[in-house]
Amino acid sequence: MKHIGDAILITEDGTVITVNLPADRENFAAYTAAVLRCTTLEAFDLTDGVTVWLDEEGLGQWPYNALMDALGNLHGHTNSFHGPVLITGYSTHVQPLTTDQAIQLLKELNDAGA
Repeated sequence: MKHIGDAILITEDGTVITVNLPADRENFAAYTAAVLRCTTLEAFDLTDGVTVWLDEEGLGQWPYNALMDALGNLHGHTNSFHGPVLITGYSTHVQPLTTDQAIQLLKELNDAGA
């Protein structure tokens, strides 16, 4: 099976992009801040082992992210999402999404955007 990517980026305009995390996780915060175009990160668990990273100051700064909001609602979250988000795996530290996690999330995003 082809490698999908380690993480999923959902931009504020609903574009979905699979990306690879840096090999050196020591640089994860800087990498994620650059990808999300922000300075302050916030994280929350979407599901067990799946974490969403976003701009902590995004509300009022970024446009509404309807696709991420739909995905969050699917998983029982009532947050209102603004700006781009990055979805990664997580246990005790950031880790790549498994292929199964990535496929499931991409299916859910496809269904949410339909």
